[in-house]
Amino acid sequence: MESYTYQTRTARASPRPRSLADPPRLYCATKRGLDIVLSVVGLLVVGLPLLACAGWIRLIDGGPVFYWQWRAGRDGMLFRIYKLRTMRLDAEEHGGVQFARSGDPRILPGCVWMRRSHMDEGRSLATSCGAT
Repeated sequence: MESYTYQTRTARASPRPRSLADPPRLYCATKRGLDIVLSVVGLLVVGLPLLACAGWIRLIDGGPVFYWQWRAGRDGMLFRIYKLRTMRLDAEEHGGVQFARSGDPRILPGCVWMRRSHMDEGRSLATSCGAT
């Protein structure tokens, strides 16, 4: 009976016996640390420029920074996409929906590079990474 008690106590210290298929603990700890560090770096690389662009739009125009629209995805499924607003608020009032063209006067000052680099479509990046 004493040996059974000893085995029970040692089993509590380790949740389950380790097998040869389990990765080493150092590997798991290193992978977790690398995941966290790379996630923070990714947020800084993407988040800071998006924050700067949002601040610029707010400073230049004073209106809302984001707008959304419905898009059709795979199999015709509709989804909502959020974008930084790089055009004036009244962009479609004087002629309806139009394609953007080179030198378009509806684009806010300083936002041309955002459209060329697709920085205004930060949500697209999140969608391509698997977020919903």
